[in-house]
Amino acid sequence: MAKQTASLGEWMNACARSTELRRWYRLDLSRYQKFRVRFRRKLKRERGGAAAEYLMAIVRERPFILRTVTKQPKLSDAPMGRRHGVAVP
Repeated sequence: MAKQTASLGEWMNACARSTELRRWYRLDLSRYQKFRVRFRRKLKRERGGAAAEYLMAIVRERPFILRTVTKQPKLSDAPMGRRHGVAVP
């Protein structure tokens, strides 16, 4: 879905996993722990961590829904969001 057609309040591409990270992970459960470490490292690097801090401030202040597109949500990065209190449909 294109971001123009998605009825979204905000599109936070800086908080998304990179194409390189997504291709490396390939929803391979044996790589999940390394994926988490690499993803967190990526979030800290993006804009000096400001993008992730901004996202967490939104999560603490108001209801928030994280939209993700995956065939296997339990193996995606969505569970990481749940651990931080983000609603993931």
